[in-house]
Amino acid sequence: MLGIGWLLGTLLGSVQLYHSKTVSFRYRNVTYVDCREEWDEAEGKAYTIITFLLTFLVPLFVLAFTYGNIGYKIFFYKAPNSSQSLHSRANNKS
Repeated sequence: MLGIGWLLGTLLGSVQLYHSKTVSFRYRNVTYVDCREEWDEAEGKAYTIITFLLTFLVPLFVLAFTYGNIGYKIFFYKAPNSSQSLHSRANNKS
């Protein structure tokens, strides 16, 4: 899993290396160098969407699913010598 993370990070970063360009400009008699990405409109949108999916949405859903399962198992846990879950016992006390 760790190797997949490093591979994915390297691949996503290498795309930016390919599309980055430096542009020199003058402002108030001082020369500045700006590093910016140059994309065709469709390529830029596709890269942004893919990056957003792989680095935000997929991890968000994996974490939500994992924590949801943990919460479910804790909430509906049945003790070894009990026939009721914690949820059922809490409802019976009410």
